Amino acid sequence: MKEMTLKEIQCVELDMMKEIHHFCVENKIRYTLAYGSLIGAIRHQGFIPWDDDIDIWMPRPDYERFNKYYRSQKGFKLMSPYKDDNLFYFTKVYDDTRTHVEMKLKHHQGDLGVWIDIFPIDSVSDDMDQFLEDYALIRKTRKRINSMRLSYTLLNKRKGFKRIKALLKFGVKRILYGSLNSLRKKHHAYCFHHVFGSTKRCSSLCCVDAYKKNKPECFDVSDFSEYELADFETEKFYITKSYDRVLTNIYGDYMVIPPKEQQESHLTKDGEHFYWKS
Repeated sequence: MKEMTLKEIQCVELDMMKEIHHFCVENKIRYTLAYGSLIGAIRHQGFIPWDDDIDIWMPRPDYERFNKYYRSQKGFKLMSPYKDDNLFYFTKVYDDTRTHVEMKLKHHQGDLGVWIDIFPIDSVSDDMDQFLEDYALIRKTRKRINSMRLSYTLLNKRKGFKRIKALLKFGVKRILYGSLNSLRKKHHAYCFHHVFGSTKRCSSLCCVDAYKKNKPECFDVSDFSEYELADFETEKFYITKSYDRVLTNIYGDYMVIPPKEQQESHLTKDGEHFYWKS
């Protein structure tokens, strides 16, 4: 298999995003570009030059509808957190027809291709102390899921005596933590604790990197009430009208381009490799 260039990865993701956008428009599903993708739309009118993925936020009701009804016309697949073969706790849409990804940790039990990450936005307690207490439980559960994923990955890679050793470690963790499926159900239950819109505050509870500087991300529900189209490469995708408040909340001055050593992608940060299948 031939390894993909960054530009090729971005082109596949743009193709996927076009279909997701059209599906959401046709089905009245709200979404906004998120994280680096949102910065890219504002600062670069497209991808951040070194970025190799697209992230999306959806309010929880829209996220649930997307997981239930999304069907690709181009053969893209949905990796839902409600399916047993998903070892993670949020949604990915991926292309395993044309592409293949080698990862340090398995995301699910099948093949995986170039993807787009979709994160729900969940309502949280308006009391900050209670929110931090709730988030600590979510973060603890997420760490256990990641630990089980690591053991599951090693179990599938090891052979001989090393496989027996990995199997024993996996068994001990399963006794201590429970199964991956039960952990994911627990994680979902924590995220579902507040009905979306029943409080004034919300957060991206399912995002791995949403806990920074000793505090989790926390937004106003109103930040995800209005959307507008923004230029993104050759297309237009939706962004929240409150993008400045949201991005400042997460990154501070997001218009400042970081120094070269901080310009990380999955390719450089996580050691992932993306390939064309033919």
